[in-house]
Amino acid sequence: LSPELQSQIEDGKKATAQANLFLEPIGKLNVILCSLQEQNQIVAEIERRLSVCDKMEQSISESIAKAEALRQSILKKAFEGKLLSQAEIAQCKQEADYEPASELLKKIQAEKVKTHGRASQRTSQSASQRAPQRTSQSASQLVKTDGHPSQQK
Repeated sequence: LSPELQSQIEDGKKATAQANLFLEPIGKLNVILCSLQEQNQIVAEIERRLSVCDKMEQSISESIAKAEALRQSILKKAFEGKLLSQAEIAQCKQEADYEPASELLKKIQAEKVKTHGRASQRTSQSASQRAPQRTSQSASQLVKTDGHPSQQK
């Protein structure tokens, strides 16, 4: 609300325990409105700005789609061995920190074995701690009960 309108509202209140504003004073408020032409200009400007926002949103969506397609293309070329030219590959091989893919794969495999070894060790320890004690049964009893002692008749 404009300061003028706020002042008019304050002047029109009836002072009681709770301030009230009645219809008669509201009807006497001088509300300043823009001309119809100015209102139309405001609406046109808002629509123009919203249109710009819509175009930006569309552009962002298209850019995201292009980035995903580019990512897929790069990955495809990398797996086909076509990402670098022969000259670029030769230059990379001259670098001090160059490591052939076969060496990298060996390191990855060793790390998997190391990690898997720890995980299987933990699994076997916890499984032995959880394993129920079987009662001794004959082979014919196990076949009859599918190996489950609780199914004996």
